[in-house]
Amino acid sequence: MTKPFWRQFRNRRSRCRCETLAREVKRGAGFEFEPALSGSGTWKLRDTDGFFCYMGPTLPIPFMAPNIEIKARIESVSALMLKVSKLASEGPFEIDQDDTFFYCPNGRLKLRTFSQKSGELIFYRRSDQTGPKKTFYMISQTSSPDILQDLLTLAYGQAGRVRKKRTVYMVGRTRVHLDRVQGLGDFLELEVPLSDSESNETGMAEAYCLMAPLGISTSQFIEGAYLDLLATPG
Repeated sequence: MTKPFWRQFRNRRSRCRCETLAREVKRGAGFEFEPALSGSGTWKLRDTDGFFCYMGPTLPIPFMAPNIEIKARIESVSALMLKVSKLASEGPFEIDQDDTFFYCPNGRLKLRTFSQKSGELIFYRRSDQTGPKKTFYMISQTSSPDILQDLLTLAYGQAGRVRKKRTVYMVGRTRVHLDRVQGLGDFLELEVPLSDSESNETGMAEAYCLMAPLGISTSQFIEGAYLDLLATPG
């Protein structure tokens, strides 16, 4: 018999703590899932005080959460790695991402493929503005990304494709993404997850605090998504 997912966690604290986390995760409050390693089938759970648990290959629920995001164009991922590594508590983790977007009237819908047997279906909404922006997203894991891509293509049609090599660091609770995007160049992305009780301003302040040590100015901010940039002539 398969154990409840929270009993599969390998952790440094008590099982009681894990069961508490599980109840909170089911409510989608202040937690985030992300692949621990590309294609590993292992998923990482982080709560807002930085505590980690690890679980098996199947996400029990589609996960939903808000975060604050900043995206900026940079000259070189390699040049910025040293600065980020000095601040990071974890990383680097290298992930190859192949995102297929589908037409969606209420936001953006993309299938992120890691391998033939590993992927994520991601729905998100955010304003297309320069500078910090709030993003709401939901994620559901799939073990059959090719079949799901065919299904979604038939149902909605493909809006575009973005392929990139992402290097991930953690600076406190902030995810720092250094992206090499095919056809576009190099970019920095900061994502600050928010709990239900936190304001947008809290996340924006945390993101701005990282800009100075990383040497990022507001003039480097970009508007929109990589998909939009790829679709823009020139």
